[in-house]
Amino acid sequence: MFAPEVSVLPEVEKSRKTAVFKGFELNVRSGELKKEDGKIIHLPDQPCRILLALLERPGEVVFREEIRQRLWPNNTVVEFEHSISAAMNRLRQALGDSGDEPRYIETLPRRGYRWTAPVQWIGSSFNGDIPPVTDPVAPTSSEMPSELPIEETSPSFVTITRAARRRWVWAGSGVIVSLLAFTIWRPIPVQRPRVTGSVQLTNGGDPCCVMVTDGSRIYFRQNLADNPQLSEIAVGGSDISLIPFPFRHPVIEDISPDRTHLLVTTFDSQNAPFWSLPLPSGSPHRIGDVEGGWGCWALDGKHFLLAKDSSLFIAASDGSGAKMIVSGTDGNPGQLRFSPDGSRIRFTVFNRQARTETLWEVRSDGSDLHQLLPDWHHPHNECCGRWTPDGRYYVFEAEAQGGARDIFALAESRGLFSRLSREPTRLTFGPLRFEAPLVSLDEKKLFVFGWHQRGELVRYDSATGKFIPFLGGISATDVAFSRDGQWIAYVSIPGYNLWRCRVDGTERIQLTSTPGDSAELPRWSPNGKQIAFMSRVGGKPWKTFLISADGGPPKPLRAGDDPEADPTWSSDGTQIAFATGFTSSSKKSEIEIVDTRNSQVATVPGSEGLFSPRWSPDGRHLAALSFEYPAKRVFIYDVAKQEWASWITDEDVGYISWTADSHYLQYVSGDVEFRVRRVKVGSSNPIDVFSAKDLRRYSGISGFWSDATPDGSRMFVRDASGRDIYAFDVDFY
Repeated sequence: MFAPEVSVLPEVEKSRKTAVFKGFELNVRSGELKKEDGKIIHLPDQPCRILLALLERPGEVVFREEIRQRLWPNNTVVEFEHSISAAMNRLRQALGDSGDEPRYIETLPRRGYRWTAPVQWIGSSFNGDIPPVTDPVAPTSSEMPSELPIEETSPSFVTITRAARRRWVWAGSGVIVSLLAFTIWRPIPVQRPRVTGSVQLTNGGDPCCVMVTDGSRIYFRQNLADNPQLSEIAVGGSDISLIPFPFRHPVIEDISPDRTHLLVTTFDSQNAPFWSLPLPSGSPHRIGDVEGGWGCWALDGKHFLLAKDSSLFIAASDGSGAKMIVSGTDGNPGQLRFSPDGSRIRFTVFNRQARTETLWEVRSDGSDLHQLLPDWHHPHNECCGRWTPDGRYYVFEAEAQGGARDIFALAESRGLFSRLSREPTRLTFGPLRFEAPLVSLDEKKLFVFGWHQRGELVRYDSATGKFIPFLGGISATDVAFSRDGQWIAYVSIPGYNLWRCRVDGTERIQLTSTPGDSAELPRWSPNGKQIAFMSRVGGKPWKTFLISADGGPPKPLRAGDDPEADPTWSSDGTQIAFATGFTSSSKKSEIEIVDTRNSQVATVPGSEGLFSPRWSPDGRHLAALSFEYPAKRVFIYDVAKQEWASWITDEDVGYISWTADSHYLQYVSGDVEFRVRRVKVGSSNPIDVFSAKDLRRYSGISGFWSDATPDGSRMFVRDASGRDIYAFDVDFY
């Protein structure tokens, strides 16, 4: 995919015109690499010089310093570490080689490279067939001379010629190597990386999303109350400084290979423009006309990778010539990263329906797409990985046992004599939720976001116009009251487990406890004996479950793996209505009803394109939202007449709920500056109950939850979490 340039190597021995090895021949004078099918590859100058250095010394380590001297003599000033890696990447692409499973070139981390394939030098090019090739490191027995050439120097003794002596040494070395390999070989174990210390770099400011570094500073987004801002801090810690950016809701995606520009997009939509923002200051310029949800630069500085919907595209660095390389992923790809040698891409697939996050890998030409850790954890919740600068480790975040979010390191291939475990090494062990790992350029530090999750349950007090703690300000969301008002069910923060207790907090019981299987939107049965709620099991789509209010195993509402959302009870408790789709992941939805007495399922006529049903307390109506995000219409269903009617149209409708008398429907409209609105049955003109912009709401599994109390006041969850940047001292052996 990277267009090579023609070059010539003048420094080779005149007697060595052509090197032949499996599948290829290299014409030294022209720098042309010919494949056995006759196709000519014109190698650029630097990759060709590296190839020649390796071919001249097969089986030996060619150190990076030797390569530097060969490519840039006379102490030429150049950032040679990245340049050597880029040249090696081009060479491997030309050969179809891989750093993980090398056929020709083995990488010795931090040292150099070794040519591992047999090679033969000939005086002229070959025509078609590749001649027999010998291995200079370990010749076979058939290549051993049956009689050593000798020359007479006196009648009393003979001497071995220099050439014969050299062949004898090679042969002896080959025998020794073979014996070692087949009799006493033991892989060298690789020590696992470990954290040896930590320091907190920030104290407040709620930094989030993605971090990048230029070596001296860390760049990130800061969630300020009025508007998120791009920010920076020194790698050793200091005051946070803001970085001007003219658009709302910015988020950093990447930093350029030369560390002079930030790649910035916005969270205004799933597919937004990309901007290049100069450092330390300057005006952003848009990258072509491409749009997407995620993006990153290739380390050669000439290519740009972006994700749009369920596909990946590669374009030129200016955004032109975008070409699809991956399509139809089972979710939305994001958190894109190139490997240091540029040969591979890893990314996260976010499946909102199954509520899973999985790491995937593909070669930079779009081939060999596969899941990175298919058998590690179930359900899968691995995300947001990136390589260490030298490519020896891949660090990422994942759900650990017990539901915690921690950082893991996966060792990469290091050659024949290293014994690597493909089991990721856990680097952090809570108690905070650790996210978005970033390894410093010197590989001595690991920067992460540490998030202490906490919510405070509040309600709006109409007399004072303020939000005040409710039920003791418990750290909970998705609160539901029993019909008699004596009991509550709620979902804990963190953990997202289902609990129930009396309204005074007594007789508290945890009803669910499976790590990673989050609960959501509990609903009491009219008789107060059961609770219906949403949950996922084993990474499958969200389903509706029933559980006794006194505890016990939850039971699925119906069999199968079809998604089920927003359960709601009929007034007599004999039926439960639910939606069959999610706006974030499904293509369609309708409303279905299960008869709890015989488990019969029926679709509500005319409910195609609707979700989030709510049964009125008197049982006469169902309200539901249009299947879009954000929802803009409310529909009402007359149960007796079995007819739907369009009820309300608004710019944004969420978390609908009935008043206890079934006369009014309430809902929340808006994001940062939100309003609670109310509409009466029989009217289509909603009115504002109150509006607010000071409440920093907690974003849970399905967004900013809200519902009504038995007296009709509105409940919310205030975000009382704390997120900061931490720097861990890490030994990456």
